[in-house]
Amino acid sequence: MVKKEPLCSLSERTNKAHLVEKEFPTHSSYRGTWTIFGDGNGTFVFPSKAVSYEGSFADGNFHGEGYLTYDNGLILKGQWVKGKMTERKLVFPDGLEFDEVEWNYCCPTDRRYTKEYDFGLEPAGRSYVTSEKPPVTIPPGYYDCGDGFYEPNTCCVYKYDDLTAILRWAH
Repeated sequence: MVKKEPLCSLSERTNKAHLVEKEFPTHSSYRGTWTIFGDGNGTFVFPSKAVSYEGSFADGNFHGEGYLTYDNGLILKGQWVKGKMTERKLVFPDGLEFDEVEWNYCCPTDRRYTKEYDFGLEPAGRSYVTSEKPPVTIPPGYYDCGDGFYEPNTCCVYKYDDLTAILRWAH
């Protein structure tokens, strides 16, 4: 005799989440769980590929806790209600959290790097010249501009690890 599975109601059958991977005509994509009602948890990548959202969805909208991650390393942690952000916290790639009320980082009265907040100041002669420890070696005639080296004769920013690869023209 064949054992029959109990029947489930229509709402139970239609609200089951399935793992999906989708590419949309807008060149955005989604990977995660999804119900026919648009509820789930997963990662949505925007068309530019420079930003992704990882978190909860309800009715096809960001809903609940989620993170927007930018390709430069910034993370925007948030709470969403039906697609609208209700709470937020910006976190920089080095771990520094932006505070909208008491922001004292890199202001005229305090020029410390995040690492100096976290671990204290170095003694004279060993102070930080960049936020990196150990600091990157800056080639003669170049300037460190955060994402590469700027060379004033060409007005270009070059990749840190390849001075023949131009990141952007900065003129």
